Amino acid sequence: MTEILAPIDAAAKLCGQQKVKAGVNYRMTHHCVEAACDEGRLLYHTLLGSICLIPSGGEEEAREELIRRWYLVPEAFDENSFADEVRKVASLIKPKAQHKDHFTILTTTDCNARCRYCYELGRKRVSMTRETAEAAAEYMIRQSGGDRPLRLFWFGGEPLYNIPAIETITGILNDRGIAFHSGTTSNGFYLTPDVLRKAREDWHLENAQITIDGTQGVYNRVKAYIDDCENPFERVLSNIDAALASGMRILIRLNMDRNNAADISDAIDELCGRFHGKGNCKIYVALLRSYKSKVAAFDSEQEQLACYFALREKIKGYGMLRIPPLSRQLKLNRCKADNDTCEIILPDGQLDRCHHYTEGEQVGSIFREDRDQAMIDAWKEIQKDYQACKTCPAYPVCLNLKKCDWNKDGCTQTDRAIHRRSLEDQILQHYERAKTNQAGL
Repeated sequence: MTEILAPIDAAAKLCGQQKVKAGVNYRMTHHCVEAACDEGRLLYHTLLGSICLIPSGGEEEAREELIRRWYLVPEAFDENSFADEVRKVASLIKPKAQHKDHFTILTTTDCNARCRYCYELGRKRVSMTRETAEAAAEYMIRQSGGDRPLRLFWFGGEPLYNIPAIETITGILNDRGIAFHSGTTSNGFYLTPDVLRKAREDWHLENAQITIDGTQGVYNRVKAYIDDCENPFERVLSNIDAALASGMRILIRLNMDRNNAADISDAIDELCGRFHGKGNCKIYVALLRSYKSKVAAFDSEQEQLACYFALREKIKGYGMLRIPPLSRQLKLNRCKADNDTCEIILPDGQLDRCHHYTEGEQVGSIFREDRDQAMIDAWKEIQKDYQACKTCPAYPVCLNLKKCDWNKDGCTQTDRAIHRRSLEDQILQHYERAKTNQAGL
């Protein structure tokens, strides 16, 4: 047995080593994701964050070591309760956040596109004024404590539909000598070369996620831009070209439902052909989910998953699939919503916990000091009584928040299958990099 990735420090200290006991029947822990490799089997312990390689035929020889490392546990062992206790203790000993350093700013809830699937359909279209942008910059400076760089994320609506608000905020931060960097989710229409230059120099824009809904005809029809432009599709791809050339990281999100699945396959060929070889460009497929809009559903989850995984493998074949590295921290937060270092600033200066905000659930304002602590706490409540949780390998790295719209359908077969495949890809990516590093020594 070979250790490919050591346990996360905090997890190793809290778990220690399991004692090997004679006469006890052991089984593989539910908290293990397995991936086959050319040397045997890779076992990833989702609580400990460790990876070990079991060579073909080496299972019995590695048995005692697998017990000590919690891969094998007693038959009656309740690993979910064990994981809960580990995370609870880790949360208690973790220093409480004294300042906030991650701010998501909705410059507007308006947009220049009219996508039929938009989750913000029916919501008020509000844009941040100059006065609110100035107040937002001052608020972020006060909240940050000035001890580390700020991380800003421009969101909307279409955040670049209100560039003056971004310029106001970043102008104040630059004038005050506040260190920061930023990213955005955008349709990319306004990220023209002139805007890009300002974004790189003044906004310190480092990355952008840009949604593409298919090939030219499908994209232009779905986006239905209100702007006067003969070919928005080519304009956006040209903007991506320029952004990549500037050194920005671009993540292309391919939104898919049953209606455009075949066209997404063609879009992958076109996009990968155009951006292949550019290491700062990655692509992934996202299944559209119904909020207030109508999404064309597949006939079954099995059909949906087969289509999704086929497209995912196609991107992987081009070497352009987005596969994030495995986390090296215990999973204590689901996202920004339950993280005390993060803040969501809405266009009117109200504060929210989720950037997919819900009207009427704000927790405060940049213009006053009081906070709705009950609402803040409500966003930290976890839903973990799904039947599938009992034996799910992803339990230690999966926190479902009760208030999250994404979890309103519960934990579906699709959710679990996608999460597991993502973990398998991450394991294999780390293994291949470890082999490369070893060969280079």
